[in-house]
Amino acid sequence: MITTQKLIIFLTTLNLSFHFFLSAADANYSPSACGAIRNISYPFCLKGGPSPFCHPKFELTCESNATFLYLNSIKYYVKDINYQNETIRLLDASMKNDTICSFPITSSFAYNFTPPSSLPYYSPPVDESSVSLISCPDPLNDSTLFTDVTQDCDSNLSHHRFRYVHVGRIMASEVPHTCGLDLIEKTTWPGFVDLKNVSHSEIHQSLLYGFDLCYCYHCYEKPTIWGQLLDRLLGFTRYLLIPLAILVFIIAGVSLPVTIIIGIAGLLLLSFTSLWGGIQSNFYHQIMGISGYIAYIAFITGIIIWAPRIIICPLVFWFLIYKFRRRRLSSFEVVESFLQSDNKLAPIRYSYSEIKKMTKNFEDKLGQGGFGSVYKGKLRSGHFVAVKLLGKSGANGQDFVNEIATIGRIHHVNVVQLVGYCAERSKHALIFDFMPNGSLDKYVFIREKVSSLDWDMKFKIAVEVARGIRYLHHGCDIQILHFDIKPHNILLDDKFVPKISDFGLAKLCAANKEAVTLTAAIGTIGYVAPELINRSIGAVSYKADVYSFGMLLMEMVNLNKNLTRNNGESSKYFPNWIYDHLNQGREIDIGNVDENDDRNIGRKMSIVALWCIQMSPDNRPSMNKVLDMLEDDVKHLQIPNYPTYTTGNEEENWATDSNASISLLHDNNDSNIIEIISNA
Repeated sequence: MITTQKLIIFLTTLNLSFHFFLSAADANYSPSACGAIRNISYPFCLKGGPSPFCHPKFELTCESNATFLYLNSIKYYVKDINYQNETIRLLDASMKNDTICSFPITSSFAYNFTPPSSLPYYSPPVDESSVSLISCPDPLNDSTLFTDVTQDCDSNLSHHRFRYVHVGRIMASEVPHTCGLDLIEKTTWPGFVDLKNVSHSEIHQSLLYGFDLCYCYHCYEKPTIWGQLLDRLLGFTRYLLIPLAILVFIIAGVSLPVTIIIGIAGLLLLSFTSLWGGIQSNFYHQIMGISGYIAYIAFITGIIIWAPRIIICPLVFWFLIYKFRRRRLSSFEVVESFLQSDNKLAPIRYSYSEIKKMTKNFEDKLGQGGFGSVYKGKLRSGHFVAVKLLGKSGANGQDFVNEIATIGRIHHVNVVQLVGYCAERSKHALIFDFMPNGSLDKYVFIREKVSSLDWDMKFKIAVEVARGIRYLHHGCDIQILHFDIKPHNILLDDKFVPKISDFGLAKLCAANKEAVTLTAAIGTIGYVAPELINRSIGAVSYKADVYSFGMLLMEMVNLNKNLTRNNGESSKYFPNWIYDHLNQGREIDIGNVDENDDRNIGRKMSIVALWCIQMSPDNRPSMNKVLDMLEDDVKHLQIPNYPTYTTGNEEENWATDSNASISLLHDNNDSNIIEIISNA
């Protein structure tokens, strides 16, 4: 069996043989010449010359015994090449020696000669002079900075303008505002002594001298011995060597018995590719000896054999850590990707330390919500705020994103104002205007005593809540569905103006979209629309908020408590019970009232509520129609048809005694009923 030592000796001998063979062949290439440019050699070459290895950007052309170079499709006359300083002097080919008013067609500043550049040329580090050509509609009164060339060049103009030339750097402030800058051309002519007293002939002479560029000798290195061999033997297929080398690398780490053989074969391919790719040739001249090549090959062979074992283990360890962190940070990325997107948010972003400072380390707790706790805070300006600190129920960040995406972009007198927010990894908080009168549930869920809100105030709150919901449905460029309208989410300011809050379950959809798709039943038991529970009832749309608003009206009229007190009828579905009372002309006990106006308000709110809680979404009015009915005379309101569609025990599911939230468990494949679970 062939040993490793024999393989290395064989490859080394083969390597040296090719090297000496190609070195002798390369010596036959002689320099080229064209016109005044003699000894055209690497990195430059003459198009059609003897050297087959030449980069296109260093390729010169010989036309009418003159040497030219094309850069960005612009033709330049080559005046000189200095191989010691690695510079080339160019002149725009459009310049004419015998025409004093000849200027380059294209400015040398039209493209950048400052690295990094797509061209292997750059301006030398020494100071250069430049010639700037301007044209003005009127003659300049004080032209000490400019040389007037109008008389010499006026015949060449299609329309009369005054032309001036400035030698040296020119500031934008030095160009008269009525004049235009036509050209800036470099020149390395050393003849300028005084830049302020320059004749037109000197300017023309400086432009004919041209400008120097340094060429990047190492950007496109001369092909090495192995590169020439690969180019001759393999042609285009040489580009497949790098993927093949990677494949060899993988196989070498998987199959131990063939590691050495495949590794040395991969070494040969890698050596060819790297040598051809342009590593400096003088480096390889230092290891041209036999000992240098053997050491180089042995070193690369060792890397190929042992690298998989050294690298794969840390990579596997890093991958496991990455997956663990990725899983943990995925919820944070949901929030950050939204906040960094173009969402045009007006609220201010606060740090968590600022949140703790404004709430005095969460000292004054206002209440507990479904998604976290609410604390009272104070901004540095003295403005009081309510800080909603989201708990673990919103760990996926979606409820946080929902609130910012909705309430963060709308402004309405009946929608709570989002002042700011905090998003630091798992710490999420929302900052709202402080509502001193709390939420509406404090005034409607009073069991044994009369509510502190009179009927006029109740009616005013109902109307303004309806306006806020209408704005969400029809007043924005997008349609916002709240899905959790209830007394607990209606806040009251110091003047009892209601504000809709808690957009954690809200959904956004197009304004012209009539239905939305949900993967879960969302809302609060007692206020959630029936189509969210039973899909056969109808499509989910903004009518779900209308239903919740109807249940809110019933709470405000105390109908649920009235139903509970009604002897012998506590199991009756109370929309049916209300219908029976109203349709029979009987008054509904709406608490302590003193005037007929209060009874009319109660009756009006009851009728509107009955319309809103129709079982079928198609039978419910829009919020525009709801407002029209609230603002209309109660005598003009018609009682809707008898509410049907549910019978028996299903009626008990719509009682409003519970504030528990509901969420989807799964869809029953044999039924349209969505199974739900209560989370008290």
